[in-house]
Amino acid sequence: MYSSDGKNLNRKMTKYVKNGKELMKEDITQSQKSQIKASREELSTAYESDYRQKSEMQLTLKTERRPAINQEQFDKKHGYRRNRLPIVAWLPTYNWHEDLLRDIINGIMISIIYIPQGLAYGLMVGIPPIYGIYTGIIGPLIYVFLGTSRHASTGAFAIISMMVGSVIEQSLTEPMLTYNKTDRLCCSKITQKPDVEKAIQLSSLIAFFVGIIQVILGLLNAGLLAVWLSDQLVEGLTSGAAVHVLASQLQTMTGVTNVPHTSEMFGIVRFLICFFRNIRTLQLHTFLCTVICILSLLISKLIIDPIVKPWTKTKFPMEFLLVIFSISLCYFANETPLDLHLQIVGDVDAGMRAPFLPDFNKTGLIIFSAFSIAIVSFVIHIALAKLIAKEYKYQINVNQEWLALGTMHIVASFFGCFAGGSSLSRTVTSARLGTKSQVSKCFLLK
Repeated sequence: MYSSDGKNLNRKMTKYVKNGKELMKEDITQSQKSQIKASREELSTAYESDYRQKSEMQLTLKTERRPAINQEQFDKKHGYRRNRLPIVAWLPTYNWHEDLLRDIINGIMISIIYIPQGLAYGLMVGIPPIYGIYTGIIGPLIYVFLGTSRHASTGAFAIISMMVGSVIEQSLTEPMLTYNKTDRLCCSKITQKPDVEKAIQLSSLIAFFVGIIQVILGLLNAGLLAVWLSDQLVEGLTSGAAVHVLASQLQTMTGVTNVPHTSEMFGIVRFLICFFRNIRTLQLHTFLCTVICILSLLISKLIIDPIVKPWTKTKFPMEFLLVIFSISLCYFANETPLDLHLQIVGDVDAGMRAPFLPDFNKTGLIIFSAFSIAIVSFVIHIALAKLIAKEYKYQINVNQEWLALGTMHIVASFFGCFAGGSSLSRTVTSARLGTKSQVSKCFLLK
């Protein structure tokens, strides 16, 4: 709206213009021309003054409603929300057109690899194998929202599964040592199998307190400790973990019997000594299947992948083919002349268990073990995440990884899941497949 002075000048100017048109027919005196010019200048000045006042008033209203801030102030104001919920930061910039299909395919590929691993890790913990599958479903879904690593494949993991299984065995059974009098080193524990429901409750309780400890450490900014994880330490840790995982699988890969667990202190040394002493108990069919699988994976990596790489964005699905072939062979050859008498998992329950609260009465039995499991789980996870992030040139938030793993374990514990972490093999495979974001974890085991 213009001021009253502006309106009066407008009327006055209109009058002079009309008079000017009438006087055009006659001679217009110099004084009349000067008067018309002065009126126009006065009106223009009034218009400019009114426009300036209106602009200042609008700017004042905008300033009062939302003050202008720069990018640094915005990050400082909203950074906490973006850091604690990383999906808010990366999802809006996700390239749905180019990356979604690849992430879907890679998620399915990792699922195929995880299924036999999850079943085996469930048995390693000492509970029904289907709970290993549950662990691979709930955990990654939570990590999608809270995690900052694109490639970390969370879920069941061999080293953590052995630690959890050892705690359950010590808490629910009374082991007796049996050994050959001539060889006390290669003694093994004979224990009665614990009650299944009690084992499930205890594994869930361990996962719950592992999560609580990790969340507390995350809130205390324990991510600063990751500064001490140098590149050499990270590479050494991942290499040592890989050797430990390989040693833990040797018995299953060869069928050698009468060997101790690797989860005890210096257990891997005793295990290897006893393994080679009892190598004569090796089962030929089991060993041949292992050799065929390893050779197939090497051929795929060294020969087939370089050939198909120019034609496709993903690697050749040798892992998928091996899993399908192995399952089909064991299923159709069972109780036939082609039966290789391999040790298999067997039938598993279908469906998802309803959520439940862990039994907190046994907290005193597992609290110290839960602390050590929480530390080992995080250290292996962050070592892998940093190694992959360095190779693919992106950053991870170490404190947020504490919170992501902790929340993942807390939520998963209500579904009977046991503690886990990031798998060496699945994480490396995810990186080599070209996974672009955490979206791939939404398609795990679907």
